[in-house]
Amino acid sequence: MGKQVLKVREDFYKKDFIVGETHSFFEGKYKILDTDYRNEHGVFILCEYLGEYEEVGLKSEVIKSIPAGVDKPFKMIGTIHILGYRNLLAGPGFYVEDRRTGEVVGMSFRETLQLLFNEGATNAEGFKTGTGNFCSSTIDSVGELPSFDSHYWKIPAYDENGVAFAKLTQAAKREVAKALRYAVKKPMRNKQ
Repeated sequence: MGKQVLKVREDFYKKDFIVGETHSFFEGKYKILDTDYRNEHGVFILCEYLGEYEEVGLKSEVIKSIPAGVDKPFKMIGTIHILGYRNLLAGPGFYVEDRRTGEVVGMSFRETLQLLFNEGATNAEGFKTGTGNFCSSTIDSVGELPSFDSHYWKIPAYDENGVAFAKLTQAAKREVAKALRYAVKKPMRNKQ
């Protein structure tokens, strides 16, 4: 059996599905195992990742951040969401709670990755992978939680009155501004 993954209904284009069906996503195919999977975090859709892309046989080096654990000072509470902007690396960034103070701050992807490598979080880990001249970084949830590209994590940057969900770092403000510009221009592109 392949890797098991949790998703929510909003992650799927087709909202009506049954156990056993296979659905394609950008990163590969998933088979529905359970449409009512429950754990301490909520109700999810349990899937098996079937993959899609063949291994190319290149050796890569993986560097892992500080392992997640209940003793870590930070907790990921969501991804910064801008309606109309889709970025597979969690969009403009993440909302991170400092468990010592209760303060929530919106941080860019790069800042969040650095935080995971320097201090750690209760529910996320960072990875840096390199193969030859190519290097990539990812941030992933741990335990029985969906990945950070799931709708489960999306928290709008601003409510309907324009009030920010939380304070943003300068880097996160730049990423949010880019995402807003893209989201505003996107409908115009579709009309052309």
